[in-house]
Amino acid sequence: MQMTEADLKVRIKENKCGFFVFYGDNEYLKDYYASILRKGVAGDDFNYSRFEGDSFSFYDIEGFLGTYSFMNERKMLDVSDPKILKWSEKEQEAFKNLISDSFDDVTVLFVYRKDEFESKLIPPSKAPAKPTISYELAVSMSKNCFFVDFPASDTAKLTNWIKRHFEKENIPISDDAAHHLIDFCGNDMYILKGEIDKLCAVCESVSPVEIEKYCCSNIEYQTFDLSEALSQGNAKKVKEIFLNLKLKKADPLVIMGTLTKNFYDTLLAKEAKKSGVSSAMLSKDFSMNSWVAEKRMRSATSVTIQYLEKAIHECSECDKKLKSFSADQYAHIELLLEKLLLK
Repeated sequence: MQMTEADLKVRIKENKCGFFVFYGDNEYLKDYYASILRKGVAGDDFNYSRFEGDSFSFYDIEGFLGTYSFMNERKMLDVSDPKILKWSEKEQEAFKNLISDSFDDVTVLFVYRKDEFESKLIPPSKAPAKPTISYELAVSMSKNCFFVDFPASDTAKLTNWIKRHFEKENIPISDDAAHHLIDFCGNDMYILKGEIDKLCAVCESVSPVEIEKYCCSNIEYQTFDLSEALSQGNAKKVKEIFLNLKLKKADPLVIMGTLTKNFYDTLLAKEAKKSGVSSAMLSKDFSMNSWVAEKRMRSATSVTIQYLEKAIHECSECDKKLKSFSADQYAHIELLLEKLLLK
């Protein structure tokens, strides 16, 4: 069943367990509410299990639910991007039957990252002529699981959220300045939280002047997303981001420099992942923001070292052209993007 953020808050306040499915564009809120759910079994390795993606199978949840909680009244199963529709029909059938039971002392959490959610988990309003096991599973989940969609927050909600953070630190900020922070840095709450922390550390009050002096512009963050879209082969998103950068007259050299660094960081994450290094260690050892390290680790799983090395080489060649020719520099970048989409 669909659950709103407000309903989720009520259920958490009432300290009730359940089977939750988090999805949508707002990574910050998904992680925020997931962290609250985890606090119920914090520090309790016996009653908490975590899995990611393809490594999670039906037998993991069957085994977890088949055991009693130890020295705690509840336990929790925490899964990122589970691929349950890739399971065999036998496993999907068993999972469908399993989730029909109540979850009075167990919390199961599926967290789907942006673009990872399996849309077929939400059944269509009209049943197909020949229902498949995947459809029947989706129907069962719609009845027994709480689906919480976290869309990108609108400006009004973000403004209030920004002001609350500054008020907590007794730092004044006007609505206009809060709006400027959103315009300048974008509406990603992880990014905004990092910029808010930065401003709180150096400012006694916040105005557009301080924002532009201390914060990273949305152009840099859009270039970050551009590298993600390229490595995923998402031509539509690449075109959308690039056209927006042109519209804002972003400096081609800034685009190029940021794009190159992003590919270097992903290559670094790829090597780290291969060596068994966690995102937390990557963040600490290379002074990388934790959310950047996590995103890079996720990106590293879907792209090859060969592609990253090619991307870095092509970026270097394009950078030379930008510094050598004064003609339409955006044309050079556009050609580069076309090359990098041909993985």
